[in-house]
Amino acid sequence: MDEWAQELSNALKDFRGKLLAEEIKHLMKTQPVTDKAAGTLRAAHYSDIVILLRSLSGWADSLVEVLNENGIPAHTVSSTGYFSTVEVQTVLSMLRLLDNPRQDIPMAAVLRSPMAGLTDEELAVLRLEDGSVPFHEAVLELAEGLYEEDGQKEISDSEADSEADQKQGRNASCCTPGNPGKQNSARSAGSGRRAPLPGGARPY
Repeated sequence: MDEWAQELSNALKDFRGKLLAEEIKHLMKTQPVTDKAAGTLRAAHYSDIVILLRSLSGWADSLVEVLNENGIPAHTVSSTGYFSTVEVQTVLSMLRLLDNPRQDIPMAAVLRSPMAGLTDEELAVLRLEDGSVPFHEAVLELAEGLYEEDGQKEISDSEADSEADQKQGRNASCCTPGNPGKQNSARSAGSGRRAPLPGGARPY
């Protein structure tokens, strides 16, 4: 049964490879591409075509073989070349953390990546901060503490801004012409003794 299933899988791969070969030949005849250097349309080259696969394992080599048999020059990268790049590994580590944040190695990888930009020394200090708990717990506790501090700072800044606005509003009301409070103060001051005028002049 296993041998029959393997033969069927190989036949399907060959069939898909032949379909791809026919499609590539059709594109070569009918689909022009833009030349990057000249900026004009030209006939397509085989080097203009890339086939993206979900997985290279057990499929890429057989596909290349079928394409070559059909007169299409093709090659494949190593099965680990793409996924071993730093960018892809960082994204994969982030996806693992989204699925389960309690993982030390993906956590360290993301913190060391350009996403967080921590150095090896900073990671070491973070690890030594509390050696009694796993690394991911130490990171989560620090993140929660920083989040609370930021929230308190925002609240205090908001309160300070509100007090400043209220004070500014009071000062503006006291200095506004025609303000009832100012008029009352003027009348109160006028009801008392007048200050002497310069040069002994008498008021009318």
